[in-house]
Amino acid sequence: MDRGSEWSTAGFDPRAVAIFDFMNDVESGVVSHILKFADYFKIFGKVVEVSDVNQLEKDLDVIVAWTEKWQMKMNTDKCKVMHIGGNNVNHKYSMLGHKLQVVEREKDLGIMLSSDTKSVEQCIYAANRANRALGMIKRTIRNREPAIMVKLYKAIVRPHLEYCISAWNPHYSKDKELLERVQRRFTKERFEPFTLYREIGKAADVEFRKKKKWVRFN
Repeated sequence: MDRGSEWSTAGFDPRAVAIFDFMNDVESGVVSHILKFADYFKIFGKVVEVSDVNQLEKDLDVIVAWTEKWQMKMNTDKCKVMHIGGNNVNHKYSMLGHKLQVVEREKDLGIMLSSDTKSVEQCIYAANRANRALGMIKRTIRNREPAIMVKLYKAIVRPHLEYCISAWNPHYSKDKELLERVQRRFTKERFEPFTLYREIGKAADVEFRKKKKWVRFN
């Protein structure tokens, strides 16, 4: 941190700010790419030759040395490897003598990622969460007026379908159909179907959302 700079801790725990500053130099000496979020980080790189594999192994050793320097224990059980690409050598990486678990899919900051870079898993995950929200509304809300239902849909259901949509925008018809099925289920409940569909139709339509023409409700 530059001595001439100032930090504002309004609304934050000062200890959390200290941790963020503490984690800021974790990439020192790391050649591969690294992404950080709070105390969570990802290290990645293009692997074509054996030298690329060795470089990633060295970078992992640098991170381990950093944790030992600051007397932090690395939990290798939470460290995982995802191989992306058909020609990947699928090397088994290790930290502290522990072989890291290789996964085909993993949830990262609320989004399901898969080694084939497709959004199928995320579409299923988002649709399941949205359907559970619909079930909760059906069980607990007795007043089925369209105005109330639209507000509930926007506040409880739609966020599950649109969370970080720019990162996993579906391009397969079956994935779009899966998400749009949530809207159809909502309008088929014991509401006023035509009025409700007119109100929320564009808000949940994947193609409309893809064009970034949002419908705003006041």
